Amino acid sequence: MKYFFIAGEVSGDLHASHLIDAIKKVDADATFVGMGGDKMLACGMQLTAHIKQYSFMGFVEVLQNLSKIKRLYRLITSEIVSQKPDKVVLVDYGGFNLKIAKFCKQHGFETHFYILPKVWAWNEKRVKKIKKYVDFGYCIFPFEENYFRTFGINANYVGHPVVEQVDAFLSTTKSIDINKNQVALLPGSREQEIKKMLPPMLEVASMRPNLNFVIAANDYTIEKHLPKLPQNVKIEFGKTFETLMQSQVALVTSGTANLETALLNVPQIVCYKANKLSYAIGKRVVKIKYISPVNLILDKAVIKELIQNDLNAINLAAELDSILETKNALKIKEEYNHLRKVLGNKKAATETANFILKHKK
Repeated sequence: MKYFFIAGEVSGDLHASHLIDAIKKVDADATFVGMGGDKMLACGMQLTAHIKQYSFMGFVEVLQNLSKIKRLYRLITSEIVSQKPDKVVLVDYGGFNLKIAKFCKQHGFETHFYILPKVWAWNEKRVKKIKKYVDFGYCIFPFEENYFRTFGINANYVGHPVVEQVDAFLSTTKSIDINKNQVALLPGSREQEIKKMLPPMLEVASMRPNLNFVIAANDYTIEKHLPKLPQNVKIEFGKTFETLMQSQVALVTSGTANLETALLNVPQIVCYKANKLSYAIGKRVVKIKYISPVNLILDKAVIKELIQNDLNAINLAAELDSILETKNALKIKEEYNHLRKVLGNKKAATETANFILKHKK
């Protein structure tokens, strides 16, 4: 069968690449085309658009790039019509992919939404669009299945893809010793995240010369944003999990990396800062108590979140010192054990691939 995939961010590229590999195992004749990144390309997918041109974070940033997004919509919809896929697989990227789902419903294409939009967090009215336009949905937080089914949406909890990815890494990795003086820095993958989160992280490094700081970077985009690094800071590319496991603590930009860090059992501080206007708008419309997936899933403040004006070097340094006290680190790790039990051991890509093959309109 032919599958048309649409992923719009670095994390989506990663999750989609694992799903493509899983589909190949159950559909030997599968071919893949669509929008994605380097990881999907490496899986043999034919790219019609690359994510590096379309990864925007924040309300204002989306508005500033509306013309580019409209051109992308026209490109993707025309490609779907010309490619005539058997199944369209939408991966995260909620705002854009819901528009594609509507187009697919109007033109008779079967849609599968992997990582359903977090409408429970904000803009819940979109749940009506999911019910109307998405044929089959797959959710990655345990509480989401019941939430979506309450609205009559065909949704299945498939497990969180990070669990599968971390477990795969751990199964092939020898024991890694922790460097008690090492702190991992994960400033994010988007350009605007790096600009906001990296400066206070580096300032903390300058304030704590007795510690070694390692920036975990996925690609070389970060290099153009690097000032002269303090002597106690170095950068590692493509070794995020290894860097985390070697570290006693991590300073992590809010997002999927929080969950990765937790599953690797590393105490962390969550960092988040956005465009001022985007944050002001977000504060009005977002209705969740926490921004970290770890805190959201456990429904309590397991890890400290430093958001917007609270994200500064002084606060980061104070929280870092607090975690370096053994008792505080142990408390966080105890909660991580509970998190692992709540998430379960489902292999998200494998579960989703089997559902996609089994489900038909």
